[in-house]
Amino acid sequence: MILKISYLNFNRLETYLDVLIIVLFGENLPFKRFAGLSKEEILKGLKYRLITYLTPYSKKILYLRKMESKAETIAKNKQISFPFRVRIIYEKGKSFVSIGFSYDYSKKTDGKFDIYIYSTLVMAPEEDILKTIFHEYGHFIYYHAPTKTLIPFGGLYFNNKFPKLTPTNDFVEDFCELFAYLILDLRKVDDILLKQIETARNEALLIMEKI
Repeated sequence: MILKISYLNFNRLETYLDVLIIVLFGENLPFKRFAGLSKEEILKGLKYRLITYLTPYSKKILYLRKMESKAETIAKNKQISFPFRVRIIYEKGKSFVSIGFSYDYSKKTDGKFDIYIYSTLVMAPEEDILKTIFHEYGHFIYYHAPTKTLIPFGGLYFNNKFPKLTPTNDFVEDFCELFAYLILDLRKVDDILLKQIETARNEALLIMEKI
């Protein structure tokens, strides 16, 4: 296969190089950007990237709007608001398989908070995009919930009574991941923890409405 570099943007060229690296090195991947990832995770990330690069921009936008609409419907069915707009951001991301992020928790644009999906992974499967959206929703909840409401979670977490769902041993990331899992019905928790999460969510949303 002959690649005409002049017709490739840097990200696409980088993706082809990633494929070549895996073919050459197999399990012994030499770069830090792959650290901690299994070969399956890396191949999955590469698949998402390749599909994304081969998808016209107009179809990416339509797909993202579809995911935003679906997330809004899921939230409505859970009887909670969805004060977010999902946007593409032209960055690769800190992690090779990281799909999205949020950062400006106290700013609205046209009445909505922004959740960003990396341009390199826009065409990831529906379940991964939705989980990312609600994980970021969780970050907004954690940021805006009153401190007194969040304190009990710390005790549960450090006494191993709070699910640890990410490899980072980071309470905030696990809180956000659990929030996404609960919204998408991917996990159940006991009634006490569920009630605490719902309280934090409701109090945070009240604050967010006033911004």
